[in-house]
Amino acid sequence: MSNRLGFLRLIYRVPWFVLHLLLGTPLTVLFQFAPGRAVRLRGRPLSEVMLTWWSAMLCRIFGLRRKVSGGLRP
Repeated sequence: MSNRLGFLRLIYRVPWFVLHLLLGTPLTVLFQFAPGRAVRLRGRPLSEVMLTWWSAMLCRIFGLRRKVSGGLRP
């Protein structure tokens, strides 16, 4: 039973991973250049927002949960 569940998880996660690599990575890299750093979203540069989104989605695809606590150091 465990092997079946693992296989089903793999079948579910591989397409999301490929989609994330093909669409999410180029968008994230694109926003790392000057225009992405100039645009601010809720007080944060768009480049930072995209990096946070990209890594959070990758964790979600692989079934990892992240807990954010505290703030950024100056």
